[in-house]
Amino acid sequence: MAITCAALGVRADALELPVALDHTAYREAVALLERRGLVERGRLTAYGRAVEAMPVERPWAELIVNAADDLLPFLSVMSAVESLHRMTREERDLAGLAVAGSDHLTAYNVYAEAFARAGYMGEVYGLPRHLFDEDAIETWADRRGVLVKAIEDTALGMASVYRAVGVALPSRMPKAGDGTLRSFQELLARFKPFTLVIDERTATGDEARVSKTSVCGSWGAIAGELRYFADKFGVPRAGIEGTQIPADLVRQYATRRDRELAYDARRRQGTLVLVRRVDYFGFELERDVEELDDFPPELAGRARALLADAVARGESRHPGARRNRAAIEIVREAWRRSG
Repeated sequence: MAITCAALGVRADALELPVALDHTAYREAVALLERRGLVERGRLTAYGRAVEAMPVERPWAELIVNAADDLLPFLSVMSAVESLHRMTREERDLAGLAVAGSDHLTAYNVYAEAFARAGYMGEVYGLPRHLFDEDAIETWADRRGVLVKAIEDTALGMASVYRAVGVALPSRMPKAGDGTLRSFQELLARFKPFTLVIDERTATGDEARVSKTSVCGSWGAIAGELRYFADKFGVPRAGIEGTQIPADLVRQYATRRDRELAYDARRRQGTLVLVRRVDYFGFELERDVEELDDFPPELAGRARALLADAVARGESRHPGARRNRAAIEIVREAWRRSG
């Protein structure tokens, strides 16, 4: 909704709608679009218009807009697949199709083989589309443990992407291998449009285990979609399917923050420290802390503010802090009562 409203130049939270709007969720969605450069001052940017024109979900649209041409066949198929889990039955055979570390490309290979074994170029209502021989696709799907409807839905979605891009639908689908995996991982690491999980934890610290049907490993960074479910005890859980991002690519696209002055109350005497961080889309990869005996003159204002806050919060271990605590509480109570 947020990207559609931006395309129209309106804000949903300023309209009288026939159904209730979750204002908090809407504003968070708008803020996300602004951070990603799709929306500026309530309207779509040039990049946002290119993304909004794609007939797929926003994360996949961003990848399609930013990817090299040789990745289009893979992205068009992967964007049309709901998930590898929903594409296959519990009893499945992915021998020769699985791409270790990527559920996305494994799903692509499933579709590519389906087209190679049972597909042909055709038209529906005068529009090009991959079609499938009914008997051949049923036989292949039974052997592989794949849902035929998932293959047909993927063909429809793929054709829509190619029409939007203005490129002819391919008559041959190359198999995804290590080279394709590396190119796709680099694209994901650079733009990171999906949810990121590192060592089965989200950026907020919530647990998100790798799905049992995934071909990804449990450790390292995985970019994909979270799937929520309840375990046998009724406890809400989160699982993820996606593509693993190698550590070297995470490091390459990590952000090295400028040093920041902070007050560390956990240290025995309580002290000012300089903190240098390396983070990657909400995950802190490195944290270097340097104690300061004397703060630089250019940081004097910030240092005094931090020390004053520490005293006010009762974190400072200076003898004067105890004497001032009662007075601070009196001022706080007066401020609370003032309304």
